[in-house]
Amino acid sequence: FRQTMGVLGLSDDTFLPDRMFQVFNVNGNGRLSFHEFAIALAVMIRGTEDEKLTLSFEMAAGQRNAKGLSLEDFQRLIQACNRMMSSLVAPTSTLTSDEDVDRLFHDITGEGDESDGEKVVMTLESYKAAAQGSEDFLRALGLAWNSAARPRGYSRDVGARNHG
Repeated sequence: FRQTMGVLGLSDDTFLPDRMFQVFNVNGNGRLSFHEFAIALAVMIRGTEDEKLTLSFEMAAGQRNAKGLSLEDFQRLIQACNRMMSSLVAPTSTLTSDEDVDRLFHDITGEGDESDGEKVVMTLESYKAAAQGSEDFLRALGLAWNSAARPRGYSRDVGARNHG
């Protein structure tokens, strides 16, 4: 599975392929059946926005029905997305810094470094809200470009082809 993800620029960083496998492997037997893969692929291609965001959140957290996304996992997600987009589109010097990722995580969660001594986690609800309304979040994932870095043929809408 990991080798096939090289097509998407995921050969150097195993974070996303490993997390995808963990979430796609519904029965947890360590083998991905065609049925499991087809179900996940159907959500990615034809799922509702809510289903896609839930799947994306679970992949970032590394488990189905995840309760939260840690800062460490969020940092690894951003790093992996930056590397993937850099290998697929064009290398960019505007990769998100660790400080920017940390600030973004805490902006999204609305929490400081710790909440009552417990580790702060990003909830599914805050993840969805950020994906739907935070340009910084989308830019950190490589899904939004400033006008200078936007690939030719793309409109201002995230990833939407400009057909007009």
